[in-house]
Amino acid sequence: MAIRYVVVVDRPAPEPFAPTEVATPEGVVDALEEQLDLRRILVGPGIDLFEVSAPWPPRSDITEPPEPATAPPSVLGDGFGTRFSGELRDGAVIAQSVTADPGWHLEVDGTEATRENLFTWGQKFTVDDGGAAQLSWSPPLSTRALQIWQVLVLLTLVVFATRRDSLPTPHRRRRAMTVEQPPRRGRGSR
Repeated sequence: MAIRYVVVVDRPAPEPFAPTEVATPEGVVDALEEQLDLRRILVGPGIDLFEVSAPWPPRSDITEPPEPATAPPSVLGDGFGTRFSGELRDGAVIAQSVTADPGWHLEVDGTEATRENLFTWGQKFTVDDGGAAQLSWSPPLSTRALQIWQVLVLLTLVVFATRRDSLPTPHRRRRAMTVEQPPRRGRGSR
C-alpha cells in the first residue's frame, strides 16, 4: 500500500564507517526474496534493498481484490495531502494508505462513508451510494484548543519580556551621615 521500497540494514552505517554488523532476524531476507511482488536491487554490503513491483496508490479502489503483483486502480487523485475529491461508484471500497486516524472523513453526495481499519494500521471506507466524493482530514477540536493555548502563552511571554521599562526598579535609600554623628552599630555590639 503506497510502499515503493523495503530496506533491510545490518549495520548502522556503510562498511568503512561501521565495521560491526547488527544481526537481522533469521530468515527475513530469504522471506523477502520469496515475495512475488518484490525485486531485489544490489546496493552494497550492509544493506538489502527490495523494490515493490506493483505498489498500491495512496487511495485505491479495492472493491474487487487485485491479482497478486498488480496494483488496484487509483481513485481521488495520486498525490498526498489532506483533501481529495473525485467520483466514486456504488458499493465502492476505498483503501487509504495512511495510518488509521478518526480525523479522516469520506463524504459522498453529503453522506459520510463508513470508516474501518485495514491491515491493522491503514483504513478503508465503504461507500453505499456513489457520486461526488470528498475525502478530507481535520484535526480534533482538542488539538486546535491546545494550539490556541500555546499561542496565548507565547504572546503573554512576549508582553512580559518587552515591558521592562514600566516595571519599578528597586532603589536603595542611603542616609547621609554627618561628621558629628557616629555610625550606628547593631544591637549587642558595644
